[in-house]
Amino acid sequence: MNKVVELSLPQNIRIDELGNELASHFSLEHDGITSVSRTYLDSFDWRLYRKRLLLFAETSSEGVRLILRSQGQPDTQRVLNIDSIPVFTSDISSFVFRNRLEPVLRIRALIPQLVIQSRVKCLLAVDADNKTLLYIQFENPRLALSNGQYRMLGKRIRLIPVKGYTRPAEQILRYLKKNYKFSLIGKDELDQGLELLNVEPAKYSAKLKYRLKPDMTASEALRTILLKLLEAMKLNEPGVIDDIDTEFLHDFRVAVRKTRSALSQSRHILPDSEVEAFMREFGWMGTVTGPARDMHVYLLKFNGYQAALPEDIRPALVPLREFLVRKKGKEHERLVKGLQSSRYKKLTGAWRQFLDTPQTETKSSAISKKPIKELADKQIWKVYRRVIHEGRNIRADSPDTELHRLRISCKKLRYLIEFFEDLYPRSRIRSLLESLKQLQDVLGDYHDYYIQIIALDHIKKQMSDAAELSIETGEAIDMLMDVLRTEQQDLRKQFKGSFRAFALKKNQANIESIFGQPGKGKKGGKGAA
Repeated sequence: MNKVVELSLPQNIRIDELGNELASHFSLEHDGITSVSRTYLDSFDWRLYRKRLLLFAETSSEGVRLILRSQGQPDTQRVLNIDSIPVFTSDISSFVFRNRLEPVLRIRALIPQLVIQSRVKCLLAVDADNKTLLYIQFENPRLALSNGQYRMLGKRIRLIPVKGYTRPAEQILRYLKKNYKFSLIGKDELDQGLELLNVEPAKYSAKLKYRLKPDMTASEALRTILLKLLEAMKLNEPGVIDDIDTEFLHDFRVAVRKTRSALSQSRHILPDSEVEAFMREFGWMGTVTGPARDMHVYLLKFNGYQAALPEDIRPALVPLREFLVRKKGKEHERLVKGLQSSRYKKLTGAWRQFLDTPQTETKSSAISKKPIKELADKQIWKVYRRVIHEGRNIRADSPDTELHRLRISCKKLRYLIEFFEDLYPRSRIRSLLESLKQLQDVLGDYHDYYIQIIALDHIKKQMSDAAELSIETGEAIDMLMDVLRTEQQDLRKQFKGSFRAFALKKNQANIESIFGQPGKGKKGGKGAA
């Protein structure tokens, strides 16, 4: 037996008595009793859990250890001594840990999900030379609740054999099975705790989860989608206010943007006068959250900014980062005021009430009663044709505004497909979204460069006005803007090929068959080669 074995101990058995009994039958030594606290860490959206990874910080009298292992496999764990519980992977000194965690967590913060407290009684199996062959740990862990109370998880024994010495563990395991009714613990401690808390891990996802049926009315389906978007806003709101990590604000803004897009493309499904009022308020939300998000983006890109410059120039950009950090703090304060304002609370309250209140027969339009799939087919096809038309009209000398217009149309198309993908064959929708995303990436990056160049020029003026701009930093920012312009023009050259791949005749035929609009592809020009 080379693996760690965890056994559930019947509640009527006292740990001290069992430990003494084992010590009387085997060559065991007492190794003392230690109080430990295990804080389980994961991102807000449970990225580690989704990848079957467990990460926890174990605090005892000996200090703090960070432990990483695979779910259900306690023998796979890696241990790192730390001074404090990390918030981001960049806070972890070990390359091995970072290399395992960074691809999963990316820029998300580690959040304490639950805390387990326990007293660990340890026995050691030793040989004639006093060499340790096996660790035997007894525990009666308890889950710490937010109100200061606790829930017991159940007594357990853990057998941890030293590599290469399996016999002591096998002997003790046979003894336990013969004399007591033990069972293997099938769930990790984290799962047991979450079950007691009635928490469903990995429930939140930036991808909306709901079920649509083809025969649902347009009004019913749209309200279902919009309620999920509101739920996403509210779930991310505390993280936005506390500024835990940048993804909270990103997901919040995406929910707002998708709400506006859904409303703008759903005329007459919901009462137009009320929709227009809500559109204005959600537009206001975009202006409240935009500046803070911009600072997030520039700071996330800062290492890339430095790497794009010659090594001897890079230190000159440090004052830019310091300026961005201060500006981010100010913009975050404005953002928090907006989210805590009566206007925001009135908006979200009225919006939920509106979505929860079914339309009366007198207020319902004929369109709102139509099957959602009929309208989804029509609207997706309409926006797809717009994308094809706008893309074909872009030439090498077309202004940036035309690429921006196409970018917006592509975004609307993607949102529509994602809103209604329940109604279509999953594999074909996935293929379409992948093709669309490749085009979006080129257009999105091109627009981002355009915005960044304008923003950097503006920030440079602000730094100069505040007497915070040295000659070296000003020249470094100018050089950076030149680099961004060059990269933007490279993307411009990529656009033609990206659009041609998206607009192939075979792709158009696929879209016609998915959305049931045969024969309508001729309007707007011939299929792109």
